[in-house]
Amino acid sequence: MPDSILSAMDSQKMSKFHGVITVLAAMGVFLDGYDISIISVALLFIKPEFNTTPYELGLIGAATSLGMLFGAMAFGYMSDKFGRRIMFLWDLLFFVVFAILSALAQNTVQLIVFRFLLGIGLGADYALSTTIVAEFSPARSRGKLLAGNLLAWWVGSAVAYVTGLALLPLGAVSWRYMIALGVIPALAVIVGRKWLPESPRWLISHGQADKAAQVVERLTGKKVTPSEIESAYDAEKSAKVPVKELFSKSLIRSTAFVWGFWFAFDFVFYGIGIFTPSLLQALGLKGITAAVQASVFIAILEVCASTLSLFLMDRLGRRTITAVGFLVGGVALITLALIYPPAALPMLVLFPLYAFFLAFGPGTTDFVYSVELFPTRVRSTGQASSTAVSRVGAVISIFFFPSLLLFWGVPNSLIFFGIVGLLGFLVTLVLGVETKRKSLEEIAK
Repeated sequence: MPDSILSAMDSQKMSKFHGVITVLAAMGVFLDGYDISIISVALLFIKPEFNTTPYELGLIGAATSLGMLFGAMAFGYMSDKFGRRIMFLWDLLFFVVFAILSALAQNTVQLIVFRFLLGIGLGADYALSTTIVAEFSPARSRGKLLAGNLLAWWVGSAVAYVTGLALLPLGAVSWRYMIALGVIPALAVIVGRKWLPESPRWLISHGQADKAAQVVERLTGKKVTPSEIESAYDAEKSAKVPVKELFSKSLIRSTAFVWGFWFAFDFVFYGIGIFTPSLLQALGLKGITAAVQASVFIAILEVCASTLSLFLMDRLGRRTITAVGFLVGGVALITLALIYPPAALPMLVLFPLYAFFLAFGPGTTDFVYSVELFPTRVRSTGQASSTAVSRVGAVISIFFFPSLLLFWGVPNSLIFFGIVGLLGFLVTLVLGVETKRKSLEEIAK
């Protein structure tokens, strides 16, 4: 007897298709990691060229995250309404066009505007990439595939710092090449995504179970049949306004949890992440080259942390990994502040410890939770809204970080960020749920 569509998708073994779709989705996340991290090196040269104030530095750093907030919400909603595939094909055009214009910017205003518009495309891809991976993944492998998608962010970050280090000899003009180089992988991804099919789960949720069956048969080689339940799968609910449904009785806890812990993570990570070379200089490293070299080391450490999280995701569980990451990362920052100015050895232990565990925990589980905890009819909107809320945390953190260092000093700033990390730990303990090895339909019940 033929399998049903959902059972065929959840029970299938890992295939080449899952690898390809994960890579194509992950490349958009890679570009975000590259762009967010490369600007931290570029700012070392932008600051003297444009003679920027601390507030202007904050705006340049925060512009992309602000654009992502709007891009995620707009494209996430349209993806739930019109389909995943069409939005996924074209969202990176924003990145290509405005990355080039950012590299050609002649003043601070132009750079801020272009990076904001670039962020719209990246935000859209955030809303779509993990949703697509989750909806195609087998239940037992979904955590690894989603974590692998997020791993691409850390790889992009590491590539950015290595690229920045390699281009330092070009001097003052090097920041323009740093930003422009991100266009090359973006163009390749746009071409590669053309063959992707529509998500069967989205088709089912919009009353198109027959089309969903055709997609699954083509991908798995299994004969499947739309069941009566799948044919009417949430059909009456698809007409609701998705954003309102995020606050329904059945979803309010999931919404509060994902919004809360992702906001806390982005607040802690992005302010420090955008200005890592500058902060390392404030902590005692001498010279631009030394600060960028140390940033390369930290970025590689974060890749290792996210890779470890990928392998432990379906063993330890999402909740444990998230909580441990927040706890150790927050304590490391506060300890670093309490011994300021640190000797070389404590600094080279505590700062990498913060970076490792934040990447290991919420820096990897944010993408996983944000798609697993929302049902298909609002999954993209739920993920998009979570991205948008997290970007609010990122924008606030990035914008005020240079001013905090100037007016509060390094120790008080680190304590403040450490406390926010501990608040993320508490949110995870109180509201977090475990989703490992469950089907998306089981989680949604």
